[in-house]
Amino acid sequence: MRRSIEQPGTANEDIAWLRRYAWLLDSSVRLPFGRTIGIGSLLGVVPFIGDALGAGLAAIVVLRARQLGVSNAVQIRMLANIAADTLIGAVPLAGDLFDFAFKANQRNVELLGDWARNHEATSRRSRRFLLAAVAVFVATVVIALSIIVLLLKALLGLLG
Repeated sequence: MRRSIEQPGTANEDIAWLRRYAWLLDSSVRLPFGRTIGIGSLLGVVPFIGDALGAGLAAIVVLRARQLGVSNAVQIRMLANIAADTLIGAVPLAGDLFDFAFKANQRNVELLGDWARNHEATSRRSRRFLLAAVAVFVATVVIALSIIVLLLKALLGLLG
C-alpha cells in the first residue's frame, strides 16, 4: 500500500528518518581538516564489494521514495546520483576525492523533500536534468566515435 506524502506522521517522519540515514552514509565521520565522509565512503575502501554494498544501502532511499509515489523522473535522477557515486567512487583516489563533494544519499533525500513540497516543479526539473544528461552522453559518444574514425583514417593513410 502506498502512503501519501500528505499523511501527517507517516511520510514526513520517513523523510526525517531518511535524512538521518543519508547523513550516516554520507557525512557522519569528521576528518581532521574539517571535511566529512560517511560510512558509505568507508565501505568504498574495499574494492568492488564495498562499492556494491554502498549502492545497495543507497537504494533504500529510492525504494522508500517509490513507496511514497515519487515520480519516475525523480526516481531515475536519484538512481543517476547513485550510479555516479558508485562508478566514480570505484576509481582509486579520484573516487575518494569525489566522496568529499558529492553526497548522493543527501542529494537524494533533498530531492525527496523538494518533491514533497512541490511535486510538479521537482518532477519537471528532474525531467530537464535527465534530458540534458542524455544529450551530454550522446554528444560524448558521437565525439568519441568521430575521433576513432579520424584516427583510423589517418592510420590507414599512413599504411596505404
